[in-house]
Amino acid sequence: MFKKILSIIKDEQLKITLIKNSIDITNYKDILTFDDNNIIIDCKDFILKIKGNNLIINKLLDNEVLITGTIEHMEMH
Repeated sequence: MFKKILSIIKDEQLKITLIKNSIDITNYKDILTFDDNNIIIDCKDFILKIKGNNLIINKLLDNEVLITGTIEHMEMH
């Protein structure tokens, strides 16, 4: 039981969750740039570019970011 709890707490795997008009990213490396229309995030193995309108970082924790707004396009580099 404790092993399962510990594995949840220590989970370091990248997770990207799309929800209507928002994106939640867990275990990213760094936010490289952001403005109302573009957010670029270093996801360790690739760079994620998010384009849209009225993009806002609503939640910013050590390893999690929640972005809301009208997300029009995302691409990985």
